[in-house]
Amino acid sequence: MNFGRHVRRIRKQLRLNQTEFGKLLGVNISTVCRWERGKTEPSYKDFCAFVDFCKERDMDIHDLRFERLY
Repeated sequence: MNFGRHVRRIRKQLRLNQTEFGKLLGVNISTVCRWERGKTEPSYKDFCAFVDFCKERDMDIHDLRFERLY
């Protein structure tokens, strides 16, 4: 599963819209939207923020990997 699908699944489980979810992660709505649509990948910092967010809430992200290559 790609990063965007994880973001959307977690956001939907929490019953949050993209604006609310973005505020919790410290990013704006357009960033969340681009992730969910697969238009961009997160920075390492944003990826770690998402992982920490999920871990704090015991949310399943077992197959999530940071795949951005430089």
